Amino acid sequence: MAKGRGKARGKTPRAGAKSKRKSSVSPALEWVLLIALLLGAGAAIYRSWELARPRPRFIPRPPSLAESTLAHLKDLPRLKSLRQEKLAEEPRGGRTVPTASLSLETEAEIILAEQALEDFWKSQTPPLQVDVAYPEDVSGGSVLLIANSAGAPVLAIRLYQREAPPGAVVPRPHPAWAPAPAHQARIAIVIDDLGNSPGPAEKLAALREPVTLAIIPFAPFAQAAQRAATRAGKEIILHMPMQPQDYPQQEPGTGALLLKMSPAEIGHALIAALQEVPEAVCINNHMGSAFTDNPAAMAELMRVLKSRGLCFLDSRTSPHSAGLDQALEFGVPHAKRDVFLDNDRTPFAIRRRLLELTRLASTHGSAIGIGHPYPETIEVLQETLPRLKNLGYQIVPLSELAVGP
Repeated sequence: MAKGRGKARGKTPRAGAKSKRKSSVSPALEWVLLIALLLGAGAAIYRSWELARPRPRFIPRPPSLAESTLAHLKDLPRLKSLRQEKLAEEPRGGRTVPTASLSLETEAEIILAEQALEDFWKSQTPPLQVDVAYPEDVSGGSVLLIANSAGAPVLAIRLYQREAPPGAVVPRPHPAWAPAPAHQARIAIVIDDLGNSPGPAEKLAALREPVTLAIIPFAPFAQAAQRAATRAGKEIILHMPMQPQDYPQQEPGTGALLLKMSPAEIGHALIAALQEVPEAVCINNHMGSAFTDNPAAMAELMRVLKSRGLCFLDSRTSPHSAGLDQALEFGVPHAKRDVFLDNDRTPFAIRRRLLELTRLASTHGSAIGIGHPYPETIEVLQETLPRLKNLGYQIVPLSELAVGP
């Protein structure tokens, strides 16, 4: 019994120690589990919050004007030879703008591309305006430039004809777009309204190209303008004042031809004006939308021109002008204005009109542009006329483009 009791007493401490060890480990495990549960719950709450949190929608970046323009051109079936050569930033108009250089195989495709670009930009909302387009040097081709509402350029597209590889078959252009050979494309530039101040005539006379100067008779500086033109060998024409539609609210000027005049008075007035500008080889109308519409009045004018061997340039200030019909009737050499260069006096717009003039000359063999002695016009002519010559266009006096006997 003693032995058994001793064993029983001996086991009690070992059991107590084991129990003590279990009680010391369990709280640690409980803390670990508790922390794990809290972390898991926190993660679940965070995931739920992330899923429920409103997120900004992804809005793809709209294509830039250059990207959308190039994509439009590449989709056109008539421009299969279009190749993008370069897209870079270049200085233009006092700022740096994206400039895409595109090459095509034919001049006809270049003309089509120019028209497609203009149509595309005008179709945008709001419409984009083509503010400048002008020929560069031979390697540069032509450039179309558009500007924002403030007149600052935002994109330029250079189009030029690349050389065909040896042995390549170059497609023939459609007859409607076939340009005249370069040596046959002639352009006459006439500058009206000279004689009101001395400076413009001097600057125009200094141009290397043979522009034609139209001098108003009886203007305060008409004689000075005539002397400057004569010294420089420039062709002179008489810029004859004629009655406009809104006469007498708008006065055409001293010595003007008026519808109330008799045939004899018209002849005397025209001869007096020619005596003021005796070097004139031709005349064109200053204003004159009412006078040129009148066949009888224009017939009297043609009698004088026929007797003196002068030609007539119809400035086309009226779409109903009888000038060309009467010139044909009397056998007077004649021509008509194709483009007014500077109704918009910005340099961008003047260059655009010059490009239109080159298109007409390429298509029809010749074209006549009329401008005015604005500083912007003179500046653009100084810059652009040498480029036109480099491209093969001939700048000629007006009289070379007059047709008839």
